Amino acid sequence: MRYYLTFGQKYRREEHPSGKHVHPDGYVVIVAEDYHAARDIVEQLYGRHWADLQTEETFDATYYPRCKLLEITVFVPVFASEDPMLFPHGKGV
Repeated sequence: MRYYLTFGQKYRREEHPSGKHVHPDGYVVIVAEDYHAARDIVEQLYGRHWADLQTEETFDATYYPRCKLLEITVFVPVFASEDPMLFPHGKGV
């Protein structure tokens, strides 16, 4: 699912604490399995310094003239015990 991260107006004039390029007229797309995975990566990258994390159903890009600033895809690791290439006859121990 795609989630849309936005930033507060103060980052129009101030540098973001993360040192990353952000702007209130743009947004970051997070592709993740669910909201919790998306929020976890947002907090790792941007701390608590962001405005909103919305779903495709609620996000309206017309309010963000700079458009997409960045797209991040969150991968969920496969545990070795579940990897069929490592254990073709069933789960490992």
